[in-house]
Amino acid sequence: MLPTIAKRMNDVQFSKIRELSEKARQLDASGVPVYSLTLGEPDFDTPEAAQQAAINAMRDRDTHYTPNHGIPALREALAQKLLNDNGVRAEADEIIVTAGGSEAVLNIILAILNPGDEVLIPSQLGRTTSLLRT
Repeated sequence: MLPTIAKRMNDVQFSKIRELSEKARQLDASGVPVYSLTLGEPDFDTPEAAQQAAINAMRDRDTHYTPNHGIPALREALAQKLLNDNGVRAEADEIIVTAGGSEAVLNIILAILNPGDEVLIPSQLGRTTSLLRT
C-alpha cells in the first residue's frame, strides 16, 4: 500500500521564477535572443581556478559535507576579501556561507521574523499584493 500524501502537497506550486527561467532557456535554445533576468546565474562559465580546485578536492577525497557555517578557510578568506576590497571588518565566525542567494534570504528571514510578524511582498507593477504572516 502506498503512503498517503500530505494534503498540503495539493497547494505546492512551482516557483514562478523557475518557470520563467525554463521558458527563457527554451526560447534561447530555439534561437530567440534572450536576456534572462530570472535566476541569479552568471553569464560565464566556472573560472578555471575554481574548476581546478574542485578537481583537486575530489582527488584529495575532500568530498564530504562541510560545516554548517561553511569551510573555516573559506570564511577566513571572505573576511579578508571584505576588509581588502570593501573596507568592511568582519570576523570569520560572523560569516555564513550558503548554497545560494535563496538560502541566504531564507536564513535572514528566519533570523529576524517572529510569530505574528507581517511581511509585505512587493509584486508586479510596483503594487504590493501579498502579505505573509508568520
